[in-house]
Amino acid sequence: MAEHAVGQEEELFSLSIRPFQQAKQSGKTICFKCFEEDGAVNFFLEGAGLAQHFRTMHRNAAVDKAKCKVVFQDRHGEETARAVERLGRLRLQSVSIISFGKEGKKKLD
Repeated sequence: MAEHAVGQEEELFSLSIRPFQQAKQSGKTICFKCFEEDGAVNFFLEGAGLAQHFRTMHRNAAVDKAKCKVVFQDRHGEETARAVERLGRLRLQSVSIISFGKEGKKKLD
């Protein structure tokens, strides 16, 4: 049972379900203009990648790296908070099963 819980915990923090964490580790950020206009989340390498995106997609706008970073950090924080919340629920369920399940009854007898 503990092995199953460990597997679920690892899955919660898997980069495949945490795109913002994966982007952070890869040195990427998002375009705040795309996000604000239509909610699009496309990741670009900080620096040249983001600058190229702005040159081609937002020709009349200056690259605002600070605003991109703030939007990215907010979304990354929300993603992390959801992962931690799910981890807390998973661990609470594990404790409940051990405390009140068959194993818990054996200890009380």
